[in-house]
Amino acid sequence: MTRQNKVLIVEHSPVVAEGLKSLFEETEYRVIATLPTLESALERLPALNPDIVVLNPMLIDFSQRLKLRHIFQEYPNLLLAAMQTFYCEQSVLAQFHTVLDLEDNPARISTKLKNALEAISHETEGAPAGSELSMREKEVLKAISKGYTNKQVADMLHLSVHTVITHRKNISHKTGIKTLSGLTLYALINHLIDENEIQ
Repeated sequence: MTRQNKVLIVEHSPVVAEGLKSLFEETEYRVIATLPTLESALERLPALNPDIVVLNPMLIDFSQRLKLRHIFQEYPNLLLAAMQTFYCEQSVLAQFHTVLDLEDNPARISTKLKNALEAISHETEGAPAGSELSMREKEVLKAISKGYTNKQVADMLHLSVHTVITHRKNISHKTGIKTLSGLTLYALINHLIDENEIQ
């Protein structure tokens, strides 16, 4: 039998937290704790050592966004899932590996988390030593992080779509990051884009 991934739920509403907890009972994931604030989660994170943190993005104010990035840096294998209960800015959601919705059933939650865990595994295992991105690669990364499609990026930078795809592959190879959310976070952390620029 495979090891159950441990889940920490960070949600201020007891009703939502308990509802999530009961949904997780129907999946292969095990809830180890529910906490009401991001601060309490950060304090208990080393002791709880979860594999997944399900966090309500509404708990993140402007100053806490930097703390959320810190979680990514200190815990590269930790999956951060947003539990979206209300509309949330794309710049906040882009920091998460996946987004769970109120309408998701246990099977859908399992699928989203499984896909995100696989993506993290690919990002962290054998990541290349990290060559410097070229100026053109940085331009492509900025554009895709802002939400533009390959075709839109090609039109903006006067390139072919094939060339944009090649640049994206090179960016992923050099950074060791394969997901769009991971690349967006990379661009934010490295000050290539401002969070207000994300669509």
